[in-house]
Amino acid sequence: MKLNNYLLVLSFVIVALGSANAQDDVDPRRKQAIDSLALEKVKDLSKYISIIGDKKTQFSEAQRVMDRAEELFAPDSEMGVSS
Repeated sequence: MKLNNYLLVLSFVIVALGSANAQDDVDPRRKQAIDSLALEKVKDLSKYISIIGDKKTQFSEAQRVMDRAEELFAPDSEMGVSS
């Protein structure tokens, strides 16, 4: 459980840092929408990490969830999963 919380916070920090430079020029309503979407993606990623990391999850299900997790990132992003 601690690892999942750590990854959730780390993911949020990465998203926050990625959008920090653009915050000055963004309309407040647009910023709220972006923040909301980013938080939703972080929650989804946390859920996916829990499923992938669960030893009871079958490989085919883990592979499906990894594919879904990849969809959360920008095209051409690289992501790896290791044991």
